[in-house]
Amino acid sequence: MSSGRKRVKLRAVTYRKYKTIVAVFAVVFAVYSRTARAEGIHWFDDYAAAKAEAGKTGKPIFLAFRCSP
Repeated sequence: MSSGRKRVKLRAVTYRKYKTIVAVFAVVFAVYSRTARAEGIHWFDDYAAAKAEAGKTGKPIFLAFRCSP
């Protein structure tokens, strides 16, 4: 097999793997977002309240930093 054919075959395999990974990620995201909506996730604006709730439930804290005008 020539090097050009090997490259094309390698790209096809890589593209197929990429498509599979993206499809699996999309399915996991869809299932997780549906579960999150069903559980009714509550977002805290106060760090102290979030820390207290995390201590009670044993769940981790997700912090999102953003600039508000």
